[in-house]
Amino acid sequence: MIMIIVAVILILISSSISSYFMMSGGEETPATTPPATPPATPPATPPATPPATPPATPPATPPATPTPTHKNLCNKHNKCLASPKNNNSNGTSLIQWDKINEDGQLWLLDSNGNLCNKHNKCLASPGNNNSNGTRLIQWDKTSEEGQLWTLDSNGNLCNKHNKCLASPGNNNSNGTGLIQWDKTNEEGQRWSFV
Repeated sequence: MIMIIVAVILILISSSISSYFMMSGGEETPATTPPATPPATPPATPPATPPATPPATPPATPPATPTPTHKNLCNKHNKCLASPKNNNSNGTSLIQWDKINEDGQLWLLDSNGNLCNKHNKCLASPGNNNSNGTRLIQWDKTSEEGQLWTLDSNGNLCNKHNKCLASPGNNNSNGTGLIQWDKTNEEGQRWSFV
């Protein structure tokens, strides 16, 4: 049966070829094909550009926290809180003296209220005494009320007993021993860091 199908196909092909020759006057003419057209090409597109990235900026650095520095603490008589002869011993009575920038005369008031010199000795009321006239000393840092100080806007440096650093009798002489006293706003009781 396959043979019959192949024969039928061949007959059909040969009759198609004969009819073609008859229509064309008996000459074989090559089949014309339309001219080849180049395949359509899409318009050229520039290569994709990645989105512009801003220049790398370094991360912002927080402003540096200034390192606290020890300074002279002087009253309105221009006399400064000092450890006599730059002494660094506990219990040394503190005096007022001209500004000389020794370690026993350079002070720092920390966030707790301790006022300490460069010897790491702090202004203190001995034995945490809260009486007027008590001579002030330097001592290792504690959290006792007689060693915690606040400097107000008028320059009064007062401890938690509400006693203020003072030059007795508003004295303006070098070597005068400093005491604690009720707030008076006299020049020998008004202090500032310089």
